[in-house]
Amino acid sequence: MTGGDEPASRVQGFGFSTPLPKLDIHAASGGRLLSVTKEPFGTVARLESSALNTPHVSTEIILFDSQKKILFTNRVRKTSFLSKEAVYFSFPFAIDHPQFRYDLQSGFIDPAHDQMPGAGKEWFSVQHWVEAKEGGVSVAIVPVDAPLVTLGDIVRGSWPKDFTERSGDIFSYVMNNYYFTNWPAAQGGDFTFRYVLTSDRDLSPASLSQFARAEMAPPYQAI
Repeated sequence: MTGGDEPASRVQGFGFSTPLPKLDIHAASGGRLLSVTKEPFGTVARLESSALNTPHVSTEIILFDSQKKILFTNRVRKTSFLSKEAVYFSFPFAIDHPQFRYDLQSGFIDPAHDQMPGAGKEWFSVQHWVEAKEGGVSVAIVPVDAPLVTLGDIVRGSWPKDFTERSGDIFSYVMNNYYFTNWPAAQGGDFTFRYVLTSDRDLSPASLSQFARAEMAPPYQAI
């Protein structure tokens, strides 16, 4: 996403007297399937695409045979760009009236009900998992390498007062260069972002916490 270079744009900081940013979304394109292979642990699909300022994006998707999870590994080549921009990965879930939850260091929170007045409503820091649920379906993502998420939409600098009803989309907010202090003016290089997805009729916070911790810190063997 590009835009927000206007002086005192609200995407760069809070202030209702400043204008909303003019943002342009540049979705990945030119996607193609490279291969689908059957491995002892499951099925592996490899794809590639590109987008503005990300000339190469490779995606590996693993569907496990014996575990209820899907692993997405996105490897991104990012060119440096000094104008304002942000990068997201989108998970567009078909949930019309979602209830969102995500875990903190010592608990979990529903941003529609559990935040204090004045808390931020556009992006959220996830400790291990974020969930969207409705009726008899629950889906959760473990953002292994990128802790910030947005829910229902990208960051638009609107600074909403309330967390109102949104779409079921979960966006992983992997990078931006909006801020002038303690922040790189441009972000370039090769990056890897992994996500583990699971679903069920109803996922409890306890089961999600156990699942997510196992994915973020798997067992290893010393040699």
